[in-house]
Amino acid sequence: MAQLVWEGLGLGGGTDVRNWGSLVYQAISIANNACWAIGELAVKVRQEVSPIVLTVISCLVPILQHAEGLNKSLIENSAITLGRLAWVCPELVSPHMEHFMQPWCTALSMIRDDVEKEDAFRGLCAMVKANPSGALSSLVYMCTAIASWHEIRSEDLHNEVCQVLHGYKQMLRNGAWDQCMSALEPPIKEKLSKYQV
Repeated sequence: MAQLVWEGLGLGGGTDVRNWGSLVYQAISIANNACWAIGELAVKVRQEVSPIVLTVISCLVPILQHAEGLNKSLIENSAITLGRLAWVCPELVSPHMEHFMQPWCTALSMIRDDVEKEDAFRGLCAMVKANPSGALSSLVYMCTAIASWHEIRSEDLHNEVCQVLHGYKQMLRNGAWDQCMSALEPPIKEKLSKYQV
């Protein structure tokens, strides 16, 4: 995505350095719009997006991994689009989740409650169902992202999130679940209580 944007703006050997600020702003705006559009398209065409999923993921993950100082809208759209791709193609995305769960969950935590966030969390739930062990090392981050909701309006999604949390609670025995919960801040633990964990 970034390479296409870079080439589309004509950045190369003859570009005047004094124009780079404007060109970088344009590149970010174009990347942000492309990211948003891919996420919207994924929800509409579902499995038909599968041929490009890994290519898009390989563009989104570096944005999330190096989010500090980046455009907030680009980070949010990257997180939402990653979730939407995970929702429609969890079998393609879930094998790679250990590489992006922490920054992705951090970005999800910053997004306001809305339908787009719901879509992203549907992707989170679909990936965890497909590859529960892929999120184990990021469980604290995932719990923090779940706790970022003021209210999940969709009953189906609320139930899916409950299933994910209860699945980990059952999976993590011999005090491992309690150890994970003890790593969370008290307000986060309190918010998770509405999921009966």
